[in-house]
Amino acid sequence: VHAFFGFPTAYLCYKSAKVLPYIISLRGSDVPGYNVRLGVDYKLLSPLFRRIWKNAAAIVANSTGLATLAAKFMPDLNIGVINNGVYTDVFFPEPAKKLAQPIKLLTVCRLISRKRIDMLIKAVKYTGKLGMTVQLNIAGQGNLLAELTRLTKELNVGEQVNFMGRIPAENMPQIYRDNDIFIMSSAHEGMSNAMLEAMATGLPIITTRCEGVEELIDDNGIIVKRDEAELIAGAIKELADDTDRYTQTAAAAGRQAEKFTWPKMAAEYLKCYRAVINKGDA
Repeated sequence: VHAFFGFPTAYLCYKSAKVLPYIISLRGSDVPGYNVRLGVDYKLLSPLFRRIWKNAAAIVANSTGLATLAAKFMPDLNIGVINNGVYTDVFFPEPAKKLAQPIKLLTVCRLISRKRIDMLIKAVKYTGKLGMTVQLNIAGQGNLLAELTRLTKELNVGEQVNFMGRIPAENMPQIYRDNDIFIMSSAHEGMSNAMLEAMATGLPIITTRCEGVEELIDDNGIIVKRDEAELIAGAIKELADDTDRYTQTAAAAGRQAEKFTWPKMAAEYLKCYRAVINKGDA
């Protein structure tokens, strides 16, 4: 049995482990230390987590960063890495894309504290000081909508920030293609599906450093050195001021996404399944 998330789904597998081996895919918040808001939960559930993980036939994380965090919790376990994937036949670039005015920035996420959308809104304010005109499109919903809306008014950038709400999945490929740069400010990610989809549609990436970006970002984007709105704005200006670099970075995004197609990731999971089966037959 393959359990996506170490809890609660893997707990159901743990209960039948004597008759049916199970594999765990760690995704993010199921790893102690990932989510600050779950600190008490992690402490209470740690003994159960350890039993569940210890009895698994195999454990894989969706990024090297998440595997490293998981190893801090249980250093003696062998935790593999199988990345998230993307369907490049669904998410593909718009041909001959060029920057227009205003520069359209996109982020796709839940409006929760871990995503630090306030940092992106503040970055919009800084872009004005740098002489740029930008529009930040935020696709997603969450409990911080009212607070973030107030922030746009306080910073006088309300007309430049568009809260799009939840977008139907079938509309997302075009949403990516309608924008110029994908930006992200998360404190933690397992591996960002939204970033993968943005790459596949040819968007350069600007992001803070978190789990998953080491695998995803090469010459297809910019990882800011510190988690600061001013640096995010500076990175946007770097791309906006150099059209050749923008074009090259956009092309590199599509090439990088090809390394993470779902058929390739599925092949990795099949290898994992075969290893578990062979181990059981030995």
